[in-house]
Amino acid sequence: MSLFRRQSTADPAEPKFVYDPEAYPEEKPKKLITWGAVNLIVVLLHILFPIGFFAGIYTLDISWILFLLALFSNLILGAVSLSVRQQGTGRKRLHILRVIAIDSVLLYYVPFAVAVGFQEMRWMYPVKRFVYAHGVSGYGAVLPKKLPKTCEGYFFRTEGQMIAQDYHPSSYLAFYTDPAELDRLAAEFGGRRTVTKTLDEMDDEERERLSYLDFPNCPEEIPPFVVGRVHPAEELHGAVVYVRSDSYYSKGLVLDYDSGYVIYWT
Repeated sequence: MSLFRRQSTADPAEPKFVYDPEAYPEEKPKKLITWGAVNLIVVLLHILFPIGFFAGIYTLDISWILFLLALFSNLILGAVSLSVRQQGTGRKRLHILRVIAIDSVLLYYVPFAVAVGFQEMRWMYPVKRFVYAHGVSGYGAVLPKKLPKTCEGYFFRTEGQMIAQDYHPSSYLAFYTDPAELDRLAAEFGGRRTVTKTLDEMDDEERERLSYLDFPNCPEEIPPFVVGRVHPAEELHGAVVYVRSDSYYSKGLVLDYDSGYVIYWT
């Protein structure tokens, strides 16, 4: 369809075509999604998929503070937004508060993400340890505050709090380091010391029993739940095991002086 239409006229001085604005009617402006609609969608998603509730429980000792921060910032945002609509001024301040409110909600999920992920990222250890020790369990205090300078094969798994009977959120830290560092780690940890048998010190019956285990390279002094989480590849018979039973759940440290392999559990 053309914007111009033919005009019937006998006067050659007049144009044969004239502009017809009705040939293409103006398009109606597209409706944009409002912030109110975005807020409603977020709320509905949190009701249908209560990830926010589980994330808050997972690192409760930190999450409740971040929840109050997010709640407070969003309440201020709502009050300022109402004032802007009524008075028509202060939009710049509204945009700043909106960014703060969104960031506060995202920050609420950070401890949960840190606790669940980053298991093999050594540079994240201080943050992950802080989240576990201060947001999940005080047992994290026995973990080293700093990793040794020589630290290879790093693995750090942390579990969070859950609503379950007789549940304990554990942590598992493993790495290789210089064997000269092991005595220092042992002195910092303390606990009851046990030197496990080497394969040469075992009799035939003990060695045969190992062949039926999922991890025959690990001595019985290392709890099965620790071995099942860490999956050690080293031959750990002959390693030294330290156990602290100063609370309901044990905390332990495994040191293998041959390979420099270290395992913490809480």
